[in-house]
Amino acid sequence: MKIKKIGLLFVFILFIPLYANYSSASFIISFEGNSGGRLYAAASANYLLDGSTGENSGNSVSPDFEVNSGWYYTVSSDDVPPEAVSGIFAVTLAGGNIKISWAAVIDKESFTRAYRVYRSVKQNDEGLLLAQTESLEYTDVAGLIFGINYYYRVKSVDMAGNPSITGNLVITALSGSLSTSVTALLVNSKQGGRLDLSWPAVSGITSYRIYRSTAAGDKGVRVSTVNAPNCSLSETIGSGLFDAVRYFYTAQGVDADGNEQQQGNNQGSAVCDASGPAMPAVFSVTHPDSAVSTDNCPGFFWAEVEDFKAPAGGATGVRGYYYCLSRNSAEIFGANWIFINELSVSFKNILDGDWFFYVLAMDRADNISSVVFRKIVIKTTGSVSGCLTDSEGRTFLKDSRVDLLSSLVAVRKSRTDLAGNYSFAEVPFGNYRLRIYKAGYNPLDSEEFTLSKSQTLVLLNKTVSAVLNIGVEGVAVYPNPCRTSLLTFVYKVEAPAKVFIDIYDASGCHVAGIQEFQALTGFRETRWDASGMLSGVYFYIVKLETGGNIFRFPVKKFSLIR
Repeated sequence: MKIKKIGLLFVFILFIPLYANYSSASFIISFEGNSGGRLYAAASANYLLDGSTGENSGNSVSPDFEVNSGWYYTVSSDDVPPEAVSGIFAVTLAGGNIKISWAAVIDKESFTRAYRVYRSVKQNDEGLLLAQTESLEYTDVAGLIFGINYYYRVKSVDMAGNPSITGNLVITALSGSLSTSVTALLVNSKQGGRLDLSWPAVSGITSYRIYRSTAAGDKGVRVSTVNAPNCSLSETIGSGLFDAVRYFYTAQGVDADGNEQQQGNNQGSAVCDASGPAMPAVFSVTHPDSAVSTDNCPGFFWAEVEDFKAPAGGATGVRGYYYCLSRNSAEIFGANWIFINELSVSFKNILDGDWFFYVLAMDRADNISSVVFRKIVIKTTGSVSGCLTDSEGRTFLKDSRVDLLSSLVAVRKSRTDLAGNYSFAEVPFGNYRLRIYKAGYNPLDSEEFTLSKSQTLVLLNKTVSAVLNIGVEGVAVYPNPCRTSLLTFVYKVEAPAKVFIDIYDASGCHVAGIQEFQALTGFRETRWDASGMLSGVYFYIVKLETGGNIFRFPVKKFSLIR
């Protein structure tokens, strides 16, 4: 401690009186000089006045003053903080309060005048000053919240007002809950910045007072009252919330007599999140944007995005992603979109055409980002079409079967229309042949052709030679076997003739006969309704009568299957 002995000095203390015991203040020390005038020392704090004030004699205001008599004073300067508090201890009481106690501190310069108690919800923060007390214990009853870790710091203060600075112990404690405390308040962030509060009902409570704060451990201000049995509340931007701010809520029960349970209630918090996360950027390795690709198994990936209003701790606030593959160039987010937690997706066997892949991010409050899309063009198939006629080119081969062969295996089947036209659409790229069927004719295979990215359309017109492709007997029936009710007999007519067709069952009994006249030559057809016939094997013979002569074709057989 520094001691200054000041002789022949008059000490004038501004604003406060001098007392016989110790005190501290900021004051000015002044003394009288010679005819050169009055001199002043600098204003200082942390001074202790030692002794009694007594009386002053002489002219204390004269610019030229010589002390004849008076009192002398000793002014002690104390700027050394006292020792740190030790032996601090905290305990939770039955009523939910927290009691702190500590050991006494002896100040070497003067005496310890009081102790200052601070409380914080963060370990490294000094926090708020709760009280200054001369006692060695303090009970915290200031609206403690259940489930919050409180950190207490105690500082000793000496007679000069110096607080201990370093080495003050920090101790943590949890407030206890009571039977009428709300200890399970939940707060959830919802779309558009809404915060939903919910809690279990408490027996004996008629209403709940809801408090809101922007600081953990601080009860804040009352924002609403919810009457039992309701145990929920929603707050929105319109009710005073601000986007991107974390709010802390406490619910305190009130009984029928108006008593409010201010102790032991837990605190719930959530971020007011009124906007969506960042928009993901989507890419495709397999399909360049808008360029034609022959790959019908596209894959897409996107970079993980962050939600800037994510919960503390560094984790992303994005719940996941929704995607959709559509032919629509203006797709709207809806129920057909698929949710995924991954950052990539792939598709298989997608049909040809223009496609649009959409993706968006959704945060934990169900806010969605802007939609991003990527256009791809798939072209893995072509088409084959043409017209079939007879060898003379006079007759279209209508209702004739046409197969599309790949490596001599039929991969697609078609039939000609009334004008002899056939077509195959969306045929995968590759090498193919046509196989043409006509009743009574041998199958006709076309030359090989190729569908590719550079050749997506093949037009193949064919004529079917009756001479080369009908069976050697010159007569046929189709379909054979027949699963329908209509059979068609085919035969060659050299000159206008009367036609006789006789049909026999397997036992040789005659079951039907057909007669008609064919005026045109060439391969002709006669249709027969077999709906009255039973399943089984049948035989038929075709005879032509012309100029008194009869020409018989070989006996042939067919099967009916019912």
